[in-house]
Amino acid sequence: EGISGRALVEAARAEGVLVSAGGDYAPDRADTSSLRISVSRSSGADLEKALECLGALARAAVRRAHRRAPGAEERREEALIQI
Repeated sequence: EGISGRALVEAARAEGVLVSAGGDYAPDRADTSSLRISVSRSSGADLEKALECLGALARAAVRRAHRRAPGAEERREEALIQI
């Protein structure tokens, strides 16, 4: 909610983590607050590191969105990030 999946994809790419925007797989291709994560050839340690990075980027995006929306309903970050 309020977080651009495409913006999160770009932030992740800048950190070397490649994921796809969830909206790219929707019929209308609208930007959504979702990602598509595909795993093919990675070690458990690499996957854990990538997911930790994505989590940190998503939490930062949530904090920025809350700062831009004064008076927005307070929510816990964990509730906005669903795995």
